[in-house]
Amino acid sequence: MAGIISRTNVFFSSKIRTAFAVAILTGLTGMDPVALAAPGSDIIEQPANMPGWFFERRIVGENNLEKIEAAKSSKYYDMTRPIALVKDLTGQGFCTGWRVAEDLFVTNYHCWEFAGCDLVFELDYETARSGEKHPQFSCVEALAQNEKFDYAIYKVKPAKTAIKTPKPAKKPKGLMSDLNQSADDSGVVTMWGGAIAVGQPLIVSGHPAARTKEIDRSKDCKINTIAPEEMGGRMTIRHTCDTEGGSSGSPVLDRKTGYAVALHWGGEDGYNMAIPMNLVLDDIEKNVDAETFAKLSIAGRK
Repeated sequence: MAGIISRTNVFFSSKIRTAFAVAILTGLTGMDPVALAAPGSDIIEQPANMPGWFFERRIVGENNLEKIEAAKSSKYYDMTRPIALVKDLTGQGFCTGWRVAEDLFVTNYHCWEFAGCDLVFELDYETARSGEKHPQFSCVEALAQNEKFDYAIYKVKPAKTAIKTPKPAKKPKGLMSDLNQSADDSGVVTMWGGAIAVGQPLIVSGHPAARTKEIDRSKDCKINTIAPEEMGGRMTIRHTCDTEGGSSGSPVLDRKTGYAVALHWGGEDGYNMAIPMNLVLDDIEKNVDAETFAKLSIAGRK
């Protein structure tokens, strides 16, 4: 749920933010609205009758998050290249998404359920040096989404203002634009539709608090449960990789293959929560056309 609260905390005015949060709480939970903030305050406090995961992602034990640049010499860096910062049209980041085909990205349903297609995916946001530009993709269409499995899949196109490149004196025949070259270099995440195991080593990478990309590649980052249980209206398994608000929508990756075995969405005391990828794939297949589904890189699915 990090994405919703990130948005309200970052760029809404105090009165609008409070009203928006009340609407979210009422709509998602059926609970009566509660006082969220003191008059004139920009801080939304957690109501006593709300579960912890609504407001928090979890650092499980020691904080193992590190900047992705620290992993550049490892295989994990390449595994995380297709992971993107999700932004609104003002440029404010609030969630994490990932590229699953040339023109398709996935994130959490809850990240942008109220705003249709008004979002942008930015790849390679690894540093924030002045003047840097990164490949960006604008939403063309929301193809499918499901709250129970907390996913949304979007068709995208390259954003016209995504990257600044000098005009070459003479462009060689057949050469792609710098934007497409950079985006293609990032690759796609393969989605794992097979079995998973308790204790399976993982990595989780994303954009907590809309910061530059971070990763947990520690020995503590593992699958904790494999039998889906309903939590917050979502069919959930548990993992022990570190996340923070803004990590919503991150792929949970198998450490050996880099395949996405689950879709991260929330956290509680002592663990974080994700949707098994086989459930996400089954639902996507039901809700998109065969041509679109064939674009996905899938492994392990019978």
